[in-house]
Amino acid sequence: MLAVFASTVLYTPALHAQSGVRVINADTFYYRAIKLQRLGVRAPFNDDFKPMVAHARKSFRSVEAQNKTAKRRGKPLYCRPKDKQLSPNQVVKELSHIPRATRKKINLTRAFLMIAKRKYPC
Repeated sequence: MLAVFASTVLYTPALHAQSGVRVINADTFYYRAIKLQRLGVRAPFNDDFKPMVAHARKSFRSVEAQNKTAKRRGKPLYCRPKDKQLSPNQVVKELSHIPRATRKKINLTRAFLMIAKRKYPC
């Protein structure tokens, strides 16, 4: 799905230390992603980079697993063509389309699922 994004995006030492325990909301992720985008080619050297990438990957995998399960039941959650993927910048842009009040209430997995459903309806 949005796996290309996961390979080039974001991370925080606090996030990394808690990667399996604490889940940040989509709004926090969004603003950290913008901060990293502004760093450009220096982003991978920032302490936030690796934890954010790990968090994004975990969320992407969860969304893909949910859709795979739904497909087996005959009702996929979204229908992304195999040749379509969103770039990191497109994912951040799509996150910006989710109202801030909503982003604050949902985790990143839910946000990615909302994006997939909107971009790739069945």
